[in-house]
Amino acid sequence: MIIIMTGINTHNTQVLGFKGQQAGQPEKAAASLIIPGSGQIMDGRNKNGAVRLGVEAGLLAGFIATGRAIVDGVMKTSNLRTTKELRNLSKPGRRIADEKFWGSSTKAKAMITVYRVLIIGIIANHILAAVDAFKGKPKKLNNK
Repeated sequence: MIIIMTGINTHNTQVLGFKGQQAGQPEKAAASLIIPGSGQIMDGRNKNGAVRLGVEAGLLAGFIATGRAIVDGVMKTSNLRTTKELRNLSKPGRRIADEKFWGSSTKAKAMITVYRVLIIGIIANHILAAVDAFKGKPKKLNNK
């Protein structure tokens, strides 16, 4: 059975979730929203926090590498020598994903798709880590 109640007192607000869980922990959720895994580590779930941090590090590394590959590809196909020339070429209203920059290269389209998927993955990791940190670690039930 799911019980959702809000108790307000002078010290804190408690939101009770599924049976066997601790009350909501907004400070840990906020920490995990900024740095995934930090709320879990604050909660004493070090292994879970380390996994979330590792996932974030992997997603960010892929994001940076893919972004660099996209910029390098644009510079090669546009015959640019410096990133300053690239900045001058990309005026407001023109996106780097436009086919004018890349042509109809399948590799380029795949790189842009991977880049977008990584962005979604990073956002999802932050949200899931925050929700998990808010729920807290499950209480041990005494089954007598």
